[in-house]
Amino acid sequence: MGRVYGGKERAPDRAGRGGARADLVLTAPQDRVPLLFIKVDNCHETAEELAAKLEKYDRFFRRTVKDTDGKERPMRRTRWTASANRYGDVPHPPVLLVFNHIGERNPNRTIPRLQELTRHLWQGDRQREGPTSTTGRSRSSRSG
Repeated sequence: MGRVYGGKERAPDRAGRGGARADLVLTAPQDRVPLLFIKVDNCHETAEELAAKLEKYDRFFRRTVKDTDGKERPMRRTRWTASANRYGDVPHPPVLLVFNHIGERNPNRTIPRLQELTRHLWQGDRQREGPTSTTGRSRSSRSG
């Protein structure tokens, strides 16, 4: 399955006080998942609270530090190693948000509001590349 960080204890992020905290972090390069952050919501938080947490992930993914060779690297690479792919460190690793319907909030009502609040994090900018259009934050596959 890969290597799982976290479990009972939260996986630290080294982002300092107020940083994003994943419930689990998974690395499974053999399955083409170099790094995956997993956040579990037990339906106790509002869409606004969840959006604030996703903003923290975005800030954390943008943070850089100087490596031992003096080059700027994403801070996440100081904690989690992930095999380099053809995109290098350019795209942010995905955050999987899992709704565990234990609490009284209905995730079907939370999700549309969360989409509105976080659209700027995942939508990207349209770019024209030959016969297909892609967004700045996601890959699209060419067809036909």
